[in-house]
Amino acid sequence: MTSSQPKSMNYALESMRGLCALFIVLLHDRAGNFLSDNAFINNSHVAVDFFFVLSGYVISLNYAHRIKDWIALRGFLFRRLTRIYPLHLFVLLVFVGIECLKYLAEIRYGIVANIPAFTASNLENFVLNLFLLHGVFADTQAFNPPSWSISVEFITYAGFALAVLTRRTGLIILVALLASMAFILRFHNGLLEDGSSYQLIRCIWSFAIGYFVFRFQSVSRHLGSLSQLAIFAVCVLGVIYLSGRNYEMFLSLLFGLMVLSLINRDLVVSRMLQLRLFTYLGAISYSVYMLHSMVYWFTTQVFRFVVPQFAPEGWQPMESIVFTVLSVSLTVLAAHVTYHAIEMRFYTRRAAKPQRLELDRLASAPGE
Repeated sequence: MTSSQPKSMNYALESMRGLCALFIVLLHDRAGNFLSDNAFINNSHVAVDFFFVLSGYVISLNYAHRIKDWIALRGFLFRRLTRIYPLHLFVLLVFVGIECLKYLAEIRYGIVANIPAFTASNLENFVLNLFLLHGVFADTQAFNPPSWSISVEFITYAGFALAVLTRRTGLIILVALLASMAFILRFHNGLLEDGSSYQLIRCIWSFAIGYFVFRFQSVSRHLGSLSQLAIFAVCVLGVIYLSGRNYEMFLSLLFGLMVLSLINRDLVVSRMLQLRLFTYLGAISYSVYMLHSMVYWFTTQVFRFVVPQFAPEGWQPMESIVFTVLSVSLTVLAAHVTYHAIEMRFYTRRAAKPQRLELDRLASAPGE
């Protein structure tokens, strides 16, 4: 099953990223059925923090010893930018189109959306989105809400690259880890709150944990399948019982252990996650994450205006399940298209060795 895989590519990690992207898609579903309204999914906003931990590990693995001068630093940032920006720009422009449709509905038919056209999604927030600064300075509900994470993650990439360039990477990241932990504990009681003004600190905290997973990755050789199963069980229970409560930030430490266990590809969960279904979901996970809000918007409008007898306001349980399954399926289908038409088109054009392309693909971690 894994014999043809490049040794540089850990498909178990990529598959886990895909599953977490799916959890976030279900989290943002508002149909209110057992698929999306349960103790685990309701608390799965912390899947974003798993992405940050994973990104910290993979970026460190690939670049901690390769950024030796300003030319290498620019090359690193250029590769990261070309990995995340084309799809971000595409989705941003689609949401501009959605705002135009909302405006036309207002002036022609008197239909005013819950968030009126060009209010939250205004020119200021558009410019911030355009320059990937919206995760720090903009209203996170503007345009494509989940994209805040790629904004703060790209800024964190830049900070990481500068730390590597100083040759004091470990010390700087340790200071960043402790400072971000102190900040979140002092001002937010350890909560990883969505839509707050400290998302960059949240990203730095989890990314730094990922870096130290990289530093101590040799420990993974000493883990067995039972240990891995126990780690996953504790993570699931942690998401259910700790998310949304004080000190939920320490879930990122559990996610670090999860990544550490998945580094060992011979363990039982690692082998399961190398099934083709999971690995492909992982491959398209960035598109899944970036597109799902857009798909939910369009699907909701179809149910509301094209087939008003099935409008969301009057859903029966079976109708809500149909909406969820349809929306998730359309998201995966759309992600398949944009993965090949947008992501891979820019991805394969980069002047890099095939092995590096595989590493860079895994290093792209979607956010919430």
